[in-house]
Amino acid sequence: MNLRRIGLVAGAVLALAAQSALASSAAPFTATRALPPPPGTQVQNDAEPGMAVAPDGAIWVASNLSGSLTSGDRALGSDVYVSRDGGKTFRWVAQPISVNKATPGAGGFDTDLTVAPEKNAKGNYTVYAASLSIADSTLAWSDDNGATWLQTPISGVPVEDRPWVAADGPCRVYVAYHAPLLLPTDGTSTFVTTIDTCTPTATRATSVVGTDVDTVVGGLTNPQFGKPWVDTSARSPHRHAIYLPMAQCHAPTGATLSEDADASSQGVPSCGARSQNLVAVSTDGGTTFAVHQVSLGSKTMAIWPVTVATDAAGTVYFVWTDSVHAYLNSSRDGGTTWSASRRLDVGPIRTAVYPTVAALGTGRVDVAMYATDRAGNANDASMGKPGSSTGAVWRVWVARTTDGGRSFKILRASDVIHRGVLCTYGSACSGDGSRNLLDDFGAVLSPRNGKLTVVFTSDMNNGRLVPSYTAYVTER
Repeated sequence: MNLRRIGLVAGAVLALAAQSALASSAAPFTATRALPPPPGTQVQNDAEPGMAVAPDGAIWVASNLSGSLTSGDRALGSDVYVSRDGGKTFRWVAQPISVNKATPGAGGFDTDLTVAPEKNAKGNYTVYAASLSIADSTLAWSDDNGATWLQTPISGVPVEDRPWVAADGPCRVYVAYHAPLLLPTDGTSTFVTTIDTCTPTATRATSVVGTDVDTVVGGLTNPQFGKPWVDTSARSPHRHAIYLPMAQCHAPTGATLSEDADASSQGVPSCGARSQNLVAVSTDGGTTFAVHQVSLGSKTMAIWPVTVATDAAGTVYFVWTDSVHAYLNSSRDGGTTWSASRRLDVGPIRTAVYPTVAALGTGRVDVAMYATDRAGNANDASMGKPGSSTGAVWRVWVARTTDGGRSFKILRASDVIHRGVLCTYGSACSGDGSRNLLDDFGAVLSPRNGKLTVVFTSDMNNGRLVPSYTAYVTER
């Protein structure tokens, strides 16, 4: 959790009329546009969105309310949006988690969203939104297309971190998160809680990820994990498998990676040796997990650096960043063995961070990234002062493959979204604007037409530095 987010854009004014028609991005994507402001407001200052697409093609987004503790009803919580025209336009739906009298619920940070892959008893696809809080975090869900919402605390334990969600069937949702001091050998443990939202009391069961795996990967101590993913394809031999992507130092020689580690006396999260990318796999509905090594990384790595997805044939695609480049690995046996790492930032881009993967059909994979044509670590001073006109130019770029990763096409997807240093070190980042884009964003491929929609954070508008807001692009 990063308490700096509370005041990310407090007191700032940004006209949505100006946001709504930014300079055209390169074909084949639409111009970069801001999500609309909630009713009664003139400003949309959300950030770090999560998103999912339903089988009917509806694209759902949830994004942090990035206000301050003293900014009134919009202080903390999550906005939810939906597009029913293939990502061309979005409309605001609700604030299902908001610290106000109308919709109480602990939240405001690290928002995520997922959608059930099967219809519920009402004939709709249940939408789930989760949000982190200093107190116990909240899961909210709607079984009637966002008209009404129910809520439940996620764990009953205060101070979770990163409550990320994935759905299976009409009613089941998995929530992955960190919680403190729940294992005798670990200050922070990683958990996956299974919640059945069709039962009157939202029944749940919780599993600890990473116990009894010392002989496999050298132990799991406070791993950085990404958003969980469930293989829901009827064609897949691994249907219903849950994949939780993770990264940590390569034990036993490596020191534990911490968001506040200071191995280089500069607050940089660092390992004593190389980092490693891992995947935890459950084939029994989240009761137990087996952990497999995907690849080795570098000594220094980003916070929350990994995401995962599966295609219709059950192939697993794992993407990660070391704060310099973005890479992809694939597995055809349910996550047990993996291909060699494939670098994705090539051609016109030379540095990429926070790759976000989406897959569709057999072998169609899109990886959206924050990327620039300037070489180096995204955190290095050589990237330039944040917001400076001479700083590195960051956009959303996409690496696309239609043959399962054997070849890629590189596409520019957005206008300029940030300039200068783009910090990937979490709470170790300074308050100079280098972390305005925060740590993650969303990408989905439409099951209706195969087109990509990316929803992300931006702090630029027509070349001007502005308070952070949530923007989107969609393939034409």
